[in-house]
Amino acid sequence: MQSAGKKLVRDNLQGKEQYNGMASYKHFMQVVQCGVIAAFLTLWLATTAAAVTRIENVVTIPNPKQPILQISTTITGVKQEHLTLGVPNWTPGYYTTEDFSRNIRRLTFTDQSGRPLRHRKPHDSMWTIDTRGASVVRVNFDYMAGQLDLNKSQVTPTYAILNGTNFFLYIKEHTLDTPATVTFKLPPGWSIASGLGATADPTTFAAENYDVLVDCPMLVGEFDLVTLSLRGVPHKLAVTPKGVMAESDLKKLADNYLKVIDVHNQMFGEIPYKSYLTINVFDESPLVSGGLEHANSYLGILPKQAATSAAFEGLTSLTSHEFFHAYNVKRIRPAEMWPYRYDQRNYTPLLWFSEGVTDYYTTRGMLRAGLTNREEYLQGIVQTIIQVQAAEAAHYISLEDASVNTWLGGAGGQGQPFTIDYYSRGNIIGLLLDLSIRHDTNGVRTLDDVMRTLYQNYYKHKRGFTSTDLIAEINRLTKSNYQSFFDKFVGDTASLPFKETLAFVGLQFAEVKSRVPRLGIASGLDGRIGAVLPDGAAAAAGVREADVLVSVGQITVSNPEWASEFRQMFANKEGQLVSLKLLREGKPVQLNMPVKLVEEAEWKLQPLPRATAHQKELLSQWLAGK
Repeated sequence: MQSAGKKLVRDNLQGKEQYNGMASYKHFMQVVQCGVIAAFLTLWLATTAAAVTRIENVVTIPNPKQPILQISTTITGVKQEHLTLGVPNWTPGYYTTEDFSRNIRRLTFTDQSGRPLRHRKPHDSMWTIDTRGASVVRVNFDYMAGQLDLNKSQVTPTYAILNGTNFFLYIKEHTLDTPATVTFKLPPGWSIASGLGATADPTTFAAENYDVLVDCPMLVGEFDLVTLSLRGVPHKLAVTPKGVMAESDLKKLADNYLKVIDVHNQMFGEIPYKSYLTINVFDESPLVSGGLEHANSYLGILPKQAATSAAFEGLTSLTSHEFFHAYNVKRIRPAEMWPYRYDQRNYTPLLWFSEGVTDYYTTRGMLRAGLTNREEYLQGIVQTIIQVQAAEAAHYISLEDASVNTWLGGAGGQGQPFTIDYYSRGNIIGLLLDLSIRHDTNGVRTLDDVMRTLYQNYYKHKRGFTSTDLIAEINRLTKSNYQSFFDKFVGDTASLPFKETLAFVGLQFAEVKSRVPRLGIASGLDGRIGAVLPDGAAAAAGVREADVLVSVGQITVSNPEWASEFRQMFANKEGQLVSLKLLREGKPVQLNMPVKLVEEAEWKLQPLPRATAHQKELLSQWLAGK
């Protein structure tokens, strides 16, 4: 874009005015004045450009066997007599305060000549520096990076996960207007994967401002990388430790990821980034397992046993959730978090929408991508409804309150002893809104239209939205009034209207009884049996606690879906003998077990017996992913 000031300078210097010897003195003086103004503007623009404040960071890993980062930050174009710098107290998307500055060691402030600069601390994570007129300020420190978490940093002998909120400094009140770079100095042979902008130097990356700089987690070290293209935009999957997943599985997983990414892109009608990076870290025993969203990437930390094709559905579901956040919360953002304030908790009553509605679209994405079928989709909704209905705290805590309370209990607020899960309850509110909007508009509008409207009317205009904005947009699209819905089910604790809302699409929430084959044991992932029901089939066959189950008939328990396969294979075969292979005190044992069917009650979403043609049509559209 070309500013008006620059255009004025250019036009005058190029002599757009033509003069001759008959020009009047007045005209001559106007030309002289324009020339003086042009010269002044040229000098002013040049001086301003030279004085733009920039931040250059250097991240060094001197020894990968030690959890230490060496951070060097150079700030140029400093104009302030007193420069206040800070390190965030939290990471956007991970709603808990962490006080990352406590991991800083050997902190120094100097000018361009190396002269020490005095400072004071107005805040536990801020420093105000007496610049003494220096235009360049240098900050050096060590950062202890020893914890693997979605919002933290860890250095290992073969790779490192780096989160910029931990150690990149920001200038107070200038997080949106200060460009920055980061240069890596790494052990030999290490590579870099990040959503930051590439430069001519493969070890240096650029960000237009601080928000972008810290919104791009970095994987450095040894890792596998798959790059795919979606409508000309590169989408990358970086997986570490290197070799943890077979090459063929890695390619298949990347294909699955791209399918859900594609359907979410199509829903919004555009790809809002220049590239997208998925980082999956598979750890032997991670303290946390899950993902954290960013505007053009996400970081997933997962147990090592998930690095198999048997876990692809769960991994792809995680990607569906975290990628949808690239729109909902990173771009469609509550007004209370626009812009982010890194030195304090950013309270908003809308996390139920940012997280819960994203959860609703997690499974919508899987359905639309053809990665789950309609029956599985409906049963997933049933399980979420059961979970929501079982929460005693829902009688006392509203979704808006839970959204604010999340800061009290760690990520997602789940560390609180008495709370509600705004992910699952927000998911169901998303469902109820979607079905209601379809009903109120005869299928012309859906919740998709609300999401697109928020994207166009708020994100595209560089602003956040409020609860009032959300209700107003739904009212405008539906020509109905949703204020009462939000008052009762979001701002208060009224019982959710399942019966009437599900009926809009000809469904009912019904209990169905059936007889299914059960072994009557509780076992761990390794097959070790922790409990044997006294009246179960396994007890009758002689199975004992502490036995290790190896196989049931031809089904090996190393397959994560073995129990489901057993129930399907022996669904109508009560009394039939099946061979159990076990290890007992390390020795192989084989037992014959008669199949036993156990009566169970199961909740399902079923068609209403007298559903109308209109209800059936709305249901068909919804289940088709439309």
